[in-house]
Amino acid sequence: MNFLSINICDLGSDFKSAWIKGLKLEHKISFLAMQEIQIGEFSSDAASKLWGNNCFEIDFVGATGRSGGLFINIINVYDPQRVSEKRFMGCFIGCGQLGERNDLIEYDMKGRSFTFLAPNSNKLSKIDRMLVCKNFFDKWPDACLRAIPRLHSDHSPVILVTSSGNFGVKPFKFFNSWLERDDLEEVVENAVNTFDNPDARPDVRDLSEEELWIKEECVNNIRERERWALLDLKQKSRCKWALDGDENSMFFHRLCNNRKRKNGIPGLMIGGSWVSKPKLVKKEILGFFRNHFTEFVGNRPGLVWHNTKRLSEVEATGISGCFTGKEIKNAVFECGSDKAPGPDGFNFKFLKHFWKYFEDDFRDIMASFYE
Repeated sequence: MNFLSINICDLGSDFKSAWIKGLKLEHKISFLAMQEIQIGEFSSDAASKLWGNNCFEIDFVGATGRSGGLFINIINVYDPQRVSEKRFMGCFIGCGQLGERNDLIEYDMKGRSFTFLAPNSNKLSKIDRMLVCKNFFDKWPDACLRAIPRLHSDHSPVILVTSSGNFGVKPFKFFNSWLERDDLEEVVENAVNTFDNPDARPDVRDLSEEELWIKEECVNNIRERERWALLDLKQKSRCKWALDGDENSMFFHRLCNNRKRKNGIPGLMIGGSWVSKPKLVKKEILGFFRNHFTEFVGNRPGLVWHNTKRLSEVEATGISGCFTGKEIKNAVFECGSDKAPGPDGFNFKFLKHFWKYFEDDFRDIMASFYE
């Protein structure tokens, strides 16, 4: 379900109608909102030519003079034209009062930073927006709001796409609440003991009668697992809550969705075109960082610095000596517990809790620098 909002600045010309119809078909628009169509009456026949068929419902507000005129099928807000009223409305929206009073949320706009180019000037503004309610945002946190190039208007059309691409399996992440489970110690110990066994493979077979019974028991414990999931919301939202026991699931869910909205990459501008296909987006990001971290300097200049103070052999040996077990442990335990050391998803709280299983591995990693 996609939304299109456009300030058309007079819909009377045929090429503008054809342009809007093309945008509707290209982006599979389900809801269309237009401003400044400058038409006193908008018939159903005109709407069907614009929409492409007769399967639609419309609402319409006529123009006043050369200003206004709304074709709407959701709430469509058009600023007043008097200077005093426009200044009040601009402050009302700019200060966020409209969103705060009505619990509305605005998605981060992609594609362009500005949507309006003032005639006969170089002034750029962002005056075309889409605000959604919290229920809409909770259902589609991955929705993409994008401004597309303006062709027959001084405003950029704004498109809100609710469907999201499939970027593959989400990375694993360890949650601190798992440490409170009685069976976690056994699971970790078994995983550590079987990790070096090259013959360890997952079973691919039919479940036995006993395993079917266990599966049934697991299904009956879904509610218990949901309770554990609520404990993870505080960590996922990254909110420093004053009381750990004060859980508001909707509040934390919304914080998680806000983080998802800010950190998500629904698409990229590649070669002047918007690309949202996950495979192409991943390829572009990989190429960017690969080029960014590629070193082009073949030979580095040597450092020649005469008459400088030097460390003694004893001091130099102490600095370049191997790391001790105490130094490695102190370095790990001084790190924040919720910080993840890498893409494996295990945070430092997990490493601290099960340090006895990983202490030798850390020593081997540090010792490899001296080999």
